[in-house]
Amino acid sequence: MSMIEKAERSWEVKLPPTKKHMVAGKLLPTVRGAFGFAQKKRRLVMEVIGPIADTVTDDTDDTDDTDDTVPPPPPPPYDGRGDLCHVLEHEEDRVVVRILKTRKHWGLSRDSDDSDDDSDDDDAPGVLSDEDQGYVEYRKYELEEIADMVVKGNELEATFGRGNATEVREIKFASKEEAQECHGQLMALQTLLQQRATARLQAFRESQQTKTTNETQTKDETGGSTAKSRDIVTTDAVMDENVQLLVEIVSCSNLPIADIKSTDPYVTVFFGTKEVHRTKSIAKTTNPIWTVDNGSLFVLAKTAEEFFKTASGLTFFVKDYDGLSHNETIGKVMISQQDLLTCKGDRIDYPIVPEGDFTKRASRLFPKLTLRVRKAAPRDVTFMKQLLKIKKSSSSATAAEYLEESFVSPKVESVKLFKKESKKGDDGNTLYRIKPRPDPTRPEADTKWMAKETIQTEHVKQSSHWIEAGSGKLGKLYFEVLRCDGLPNKDKGLSMGGQTDAFCAIVYEDAIVNTDVINDELDPRWMPWTQRAFCFHMQHPSSQVLLGVLDYDSSKGMNSHDAIGRVSIDVTNFRGDTDYILTYDLYKSVLNEDRPKVGKITVRLRIEWKNYRDVVMSALRAPTFNYVNVNSKNEFQTTFFVCNGDENVQKLNMDALKNYGDELSGYASISYSIVDALKVVLLWRGHYPVKICGLKFSLALHSMIAFVMGVTCIENFNLFPSYSLFAVAWFMLATNEHRQRNPSPWHGSMTFREMWYAFLAGKSPPKAIADNENEAAVRRFEKAKEARRQQIADDKAQAEETAKKMTEFLTNEDEEDEAVDADLSTQVGGKALSGLNPLKPILMPIQITLALICKALRIVSSILTWEESPYAFVLTNVCIFGGLALIWVPWDFVLRWTARIVIWLVLGPWMKLADIFYVRKLEEEGDNEAKQFKSLANERLSTIAASKRAIMKKKEDLMKLSAIKRYMFGKFVTRVPQFKEYRFQDTPLAESTATPHEGEQNAVVITEKKHGQLLVGHMVPRWADADDDGKPTATK
Repeated sequence: MSMIEKAERSWEVKLPPTKKHMVAGKLLPTVRGAFGFAQKKRRLVMEVIGPIADTVTDDTDDTDDTDDTVPPPPPPPYDGRGDLCHVLEHEEDRVVVRILKTRKHWGLSRDSDDSDDDSDDDDAPGVLSDEDQGYVEYRKYELEEIADMVVKGNELEATFGRGNATEVREIKFASKEEAQECHGQLMALQTLLQQRATARLQAFRESQQTKTTNETQTKDETGGSTAKSRDIVTTDAVMDENVQLLVEIVSCSNLPIADIKSTDPYVTVFFGTKEVHRTKSIAKTTNPIWTVDNGSLFVLAKTAEEFFKTASGLTFFVKDYDGLSHNETIGKVMISQQDLLTCKGDRIDYPIVPEGDFTKRASRLFPKLTLRVRKAAPRDVTFMKQLLKIKKSSSSATAAEYLEESFVSPKVESVKLFKKESKKGDDGNTLYRIKPRPDPTRPEADTKWMAKETIQTEHVKQSSHWIEAGSGKLGKLYFEVLRCDGLPNKDKGLSMGGQTDAFCAIVYEDAIVNTDVINDELDPRWMPWTQRAFCFHMQHPSSQVLLGVLDYDSSKGMNSHDAIGRVSIDVTNFRGDTDYILTYDLYKSVLNEDRPKVGKITVRLRIEWKNYRDVVMSALRAPTFNYVNVNSKNEFQTTFFVCNGDENVQKLNMDALKNYGDELSGYASISYSIVDALKVVLLWRGHYPVKICGLKFSLALHSMIAFVMGVTCIENFNLFPSYSLFAVAWFMLATNEHRQRNPSPWHGSMTFREMWYAFLAGKSPPKAIADNENEAAVRRFEKAKEARRQQIADDKAQAEETAKKMTEFLTNEDEEDEAVDADLSTQVGGKALSGLNPLKPILMPIQITLALICKALRIVSSILTWEESPYAFVLTNVCIFGGLALIWVPWDFVLRWTARIVIWLVLGPWMKLADIFYVRKLEEEGDNEAKQFKSLANERLSTIAASKRAIMKKKEDLMKLSAIKRYMFGKFVTRVPQFKEYRFQDTPLAESTATPHEGEQNAVVITEKKHGQLLVGHMVPRWADADDDGKPTATK
């Protein structure tokens, strides 16, 4: 809001040195003030400033240099004591007291004794009226910054300023009457403002009483207040007699340079004259962003009487930190109580009013302070109290205060040395100790020792202890870890008889959980009463269950648990309401084609979709990219292994470079599949089984479709756009058909017809799969596939050998010439350079680029091959219905008439009239080119500014979310892959099974709940799995 000076009164005074100044929170006498010899001539100006009435500011129309606005009227003349009170009419009118000093000119006398002046420059101009010509601003105070006024003869002593800038000064007037007049004017204005504050408080209390009565009477009809007025008496930002506001200092933009090259900004916040908050400084930036790490949030808690007592509400001072001298004030932002109470947490940009010598520097920068303010909910107050407690006890807010609410740590039982692992039973059979503990709900003798056959039967029973985790609302994934087989011994040689202490770490979307630790077992079994069963809330169907098996190490001196193997379980093509018992091979690598197996793991899972229609429609929206935080390096290395395998591609890795190259070269084998497909289409080879009258034969369906589309399109080119989309849909249906040809039930997906049924019915039909189903056919298929792969490899090797022989033949003639210079250059890759990595600046960007290319190709391939079946289904249907819509468009008519219109308009003789009446007039105007250039430049600047604001907002959100997650969950961050980003897709082994779920017999009892790490909202974000009141969503 634009402000204008409404009235003023000035006095010629003398100003002795500062009598007292603030040191360490106390007012102490100054050395110069004790003597007070130097008395400098000054002018004291008292002004009333307020908003311009009935004026609309258009910031976009700034392309014209001429100023067509009507200048504001001059301030009314002062005609008697107390007249300034009559001018103070508007609620937002303010009283400002300024002390001016004589403007310094070269060659003239100067105030050489201004040793207590905070300004280091010759001119620190303020905005002066016509009467103040020849003066510059020395001090500026709000009326509430002046207190403890005492008149002693012709001297007025008072306390000026706020916070660390508070000082006690004496002002000497020309006469006793002028001193009393100034004192009386200040007291009258302060009394008036105090009366207004009292009136606002009384109106507020009356409105609260009325509002409470009305809400009680209409609660059942209206469900609460719907008032949207900006008036403070109807706002809901207050409770009873207390005001609690949550304030976030978001960022600053376009700050002027305060130091030589940049600025070190920070913000101090005052409520009245009392400092209520201070952020940390951010070094070397003119666009700072504050987070919880450097003090972006604070709660303003006041009683109603305290809140309405001050005249200015909250004042934000943007300052530049300087470790060698005083901190300069760049500018300030003032927000009244009325504006504070009407804020709803929106991101609002406030223009910064420059102070001192920053007035000129910021004149064309338009610096802004971005804030968010809203009512502080009880959870906000609790959060801030805990945050302040942590900050007082440590230097940084990374205490992982909420990690236990979203993280399930591995449970480990203490193991006694030389503890018996087996014994002979009464029947002579060998009994084995049950790990990690017997069932606490049954007699200990029943489950402490069991035979091997009993263990095999018992461990596959329904789990009794389920932990709920995650933030999704698409459905639920019930997941159980049953057993591992053939694990390597990671504790060999570390202790007498020690073996692997296995546990599983599982990452799904924004949830991290761990199982119990099974000590000293290479074939561990997790029993139904152990920590092994988890219920994940699903966000997106493309998410994978990432599971790692590790050897638990309790030694504090060790860096991490020993990684054994991992698996990524793709649940996209699993059907709902089906119990899957899945066995997978474990691998450490996710890139190496020759990765060795390190054991097996068996899990049980079931998906419960709320509505399969929502699953399909989720392909139309961007998925949430999840990052999980942990607070220790040990946990981070475990999580990183689970998500990324044994390779660390964030650093230069020559093996990774080779594997990326091999993966890209492997896509060349697609040419063989293309050749096979062309043979099927062009040679009319049958592929679609048909049975008519008991006769079975294969129909060349693709050849028929290609022939019909080709013949009709060549006769009618209007069909080309629609046929282009039909071709994409045809390709997608062909890849779906090709996927169904694999006899293994674990490599297939739902057919196109089944997906339409699931979409319309809202649920996917369950499907039973027996163990080792189609085993013979699968072996034949894999054998043929391996033979084809070997043929491709042999053809490639033969081509490379031929190319090598040709190269040797062509280079034989030059061997004698090259031998002269053979030993002059250092061999790349020699042992002398292997440790230095001199090519890292070149190879690292190549590795990053190859990784991005491979990842993109994997995602595209997963859609085309129906591994991402929801995306493939949506793409196919879009092409089908799009082609049907385009088939009715008369493209020849549209194109012909479009060309006709363009030719007649652009090339017709009437263009001469356009030249005479428009083009030539533009050319004749001498400054037209400059105006056009300026207009285009302004449009470009507006576009750049809008883009900059969008980038700034996105950067704010990322930095603030990252900081708040570091505080809540820990400082170590791991990205969770969302799509099919791995080179190899892990497939269940043949012994896996699937059976329709029987709900009544297998009821799930949730015994513990954990949040996911996905946060939503701004300022103090809430859990994504929570209702609007901040409480966890109830489990149904």
